[in-house]
Amino acid sequence: MDAIIAKDENCRVACETTVTTGITTLIGEITTSCYVDISKIARKVIEEIGYINAEYGFDAKTCAVMTSIDEQSQDIALGVNNSMEIKTGSHTVEDLNGSGD
Repeated sequence: MDAIIAKDENCRVACETTVTTGITTLIGEITTSCYVDISKIARKVIEEIGYINAEYGFDAKTCAVMTSIDEQSQDIALGVNNSMEIKTGSHTVEDLNGSGD
């Protein structure tokens, strides 16, 4: 998420990460104009937190990294892109971001 936000401040990221012995999964919905190598970033983070040896039960170099990322659904985008207050013309500064995912 941080890597995408660094490149695209208007992105929409709603993702989850799960980790268990030997596998990391990253799933969710992302709308962005940039590209980041999600698997590479996941391995880097796993390595940075110290999982660099299979004897630990988890190794950044050999674990499976699976991704299932889709574009944000139009139904969710309706609520996220602009709040109801913006759509109806009665809004305050707090209303500018729309709802969260």
